[in-house]
Amino acid sequence: MITPYGDPVRARISSERARRDRRAAMTRRDDGRLEPRGVRFRQALAWPCRLHIGVGRGRMGRMETRAEGKRRAWIAITMWVASAMSLYASPQEKAPRARTESTLGLLLSVSDAGDGFDRHASYWIAVHPEQRARPVRLLGLIVPTGRTFRRFAISKECMVLSRDGREAQPPKRADRDTPAQDQECTESLIEWIPGSKAPTYMSEPSSDVPCSYRRLDITFASPAVISLKSHSGRSEECEPRGFHWYEYASVRRHLQPSPILLSDFLGQKGREAYERAAVEARRAWRRDFEIDDDSDSSCQASGEEDSGWYVSRRDGRWAAELKQQNGDGSCIMEAPIDAQLPPSLLGFREPAVPWELVRARYPDAEDAHVAPGGKHWLIVGRNGLLLTTPDAFEIARLPTGAVIQVQWASGRNVAIWQTALGRFDRRPSDAH
Repeated sequence: MITPYGDPVRARISSERARRDRRAAMTRRDDGRLEPRGVRFRQALAWPCRLHIGVGRGRMGRMETRAEGKRRAWIAITMWVASAMSLYASPQEKAPRARTESTLGLLLSVSDAGDGFDRHASYWIAVHPEQRARPVRLLGLIVPTGRTFRRFAISKECMVLSRDGREAQPPKRADRDTPAQDQECTESLIEWIPGSKAPTYMSEPSSDVPCSYRRLDITFASPAVISLKSHSGRSEECEPRGFHWYEYASVRRHLQPSPILLSDFLGQKGREAYERAAVEARRAWRRDFEIDDDSDSSCQASGEEDSGWYVSRRDGRWAAELKQQNGDGSCIMEAPIDAQLPPSLLGFREPAVPWELVRARYPDAEDAHVAPGGKHWLIVGRNGLLLTTPDAFEIARLPTGAVIQVQWASGRNVAIWQTALGRFDRRPSDAH
């Protein structure tokens, strides 16, 4: 007998086949649940329709016709496709974004003509893509060491001397009532920690020279070394014989007391160049004092130990100079050392100065520094310092000062230096 619903076996087979077909049309989601294939694509196309046509009612609250719904849906889809294509447009078709970050940084240190712990100052100049900059003046000599910075300054203390020229016991600081002939004033290089008080720099009580004195002059600084010249002696009141002073030059690894040999950076070539400079210094000294070459003199320049040298500017580059004194004040010998200083000492590979272009644009230029890549110049003149481009576009002007350090930063290092230098004391800059 056949039931109204057909054969039970055949009905069960058809239901299993339908279930299998439905499962084949499914896709498994990330959470393990099944969903019909293509549902995500239809949902992605449906969201702009829901966004623009709401639940299918018109502005007046009536149910819109099927044709109106289709028209509004196609308008929404067209707008959505256009916005998606604009996101994937080629870089040439998109308007370029304005860059506000600095592309070049210059850390410049100068030695002012004044007298005091702040006679050395640093300038930080961040150059923007529009070739504009606002220099910031920082107190002290600030030297980059990797991603950190150290600040150095000259400290001066005056102690009381007894009448026999020896230091008083116990040691006592001089004051304004202490006569100059009873003082010993000494300058020294110290590190000035950010946030600490200013270095001690005692002013002399009068225009008289102290009985005993020692003065320092920084000629060059880099992440690796500091170059110093020292002048020490005794005044005429304490030493009536005269010529009683001593000058000494050295290059040190910042605060380390022992000097660095030129051969430590240049090897045997540096030692040979130092020996040649010592011979030339001896000849120049004889010419200046009109001494016969055959005459015997105790004033000699030694080339055995290449420690008496310093770094200064010569012909548009940082160069080594010999300086020795093996006698009284009349026995000071100096001569240029014919050797190119390496980047390990300077902190960067120094580009050559295109003097023909510099002289053509700035006839009064006394010296010039070129940034890596040659797109920026630092011109040193009688009226001050000028940061400019090769096409004579002026970026910043700085007051006059002897340049003792030039360090350039580029790329992301500009922002890193900008942040690190923000913790140092500053004062209003007289640059513009």
